[in-house]
Amino acid sequence: NIKSIRNLALKYYFGDKKNQIASSTIPKNSEKAVRWLKIGVSKGDTDCLDLLGYCYHMGDGVEQNNIKAKEYWELSAKKGSSAPQYNLGIFYESGWSVPKDTKKALFYYNKNIKKNNSYKNSSLKGIGRINIKGDGVKVNLKKGINCYKLAAKGGDLRAIFELANMYDKNESFERYKDIKKNPALAYKYYLLLSKMKFIFGDVMIAEICLKNIKNG
Repeated sequence: NIKSIRNLALKYYFGDKKNQIASSTIPKNSEKAVRWLKIGVSKGDTDCLDLLGYCYHMGDGVEQNNIKAKEYWELSAKKGSSAPQYNLGIFYESGWSVPKDTKKALFYYNKNIKKNNSYKNSSLKGIGRINIKGDGVKVNLKKGINCYKLAAKGGDLRAIFELANMYDKNESFERYKDIKKNPALAYKYYLLLSKMKFIFGDVMIAEICLKNIKNG
């Protein structure tokens, strides 16, 4: 039963906490988790493919091997799984154990933004980074900024921070030097950070207010 195989793998990987039904516990055992994950993989289970790739990437329960991680994630990505599509995007964008290839990174990131999933915003940021930097592709500031705005609209805190920084004429990173500064938009995104309980937003709003007071 593939569901039972997957559940056993997860229980051994994360450890099963004591509950009201069973008094016994299963301590974390990555080696046993990997054995069950491999059985699940032999049955074609996508979740097992995802986690087994992660085990090889982290060297958890097996010898660390990004090449094997990539192989398992490629199999899972073909089945439409979001996590490995994002992970492969990072591999190709960064050149981790594969030749750096931002076009392949974009291929995997773009797969993730066509559907709602927990990696959609991160994939949007990946597309944004590549287009703003012009890393292996022609610089496209408009597309890059728009990707960050879509991620911000999805509630991504990092995307909101990056947008605030892009538009801030005093605090902007070097990578955003070609983006036209807009204090009003910078304030908008800092205020949004503040509303989301991110203390940096409070600090920047306070600094902007103090400058305005000093300038009359």
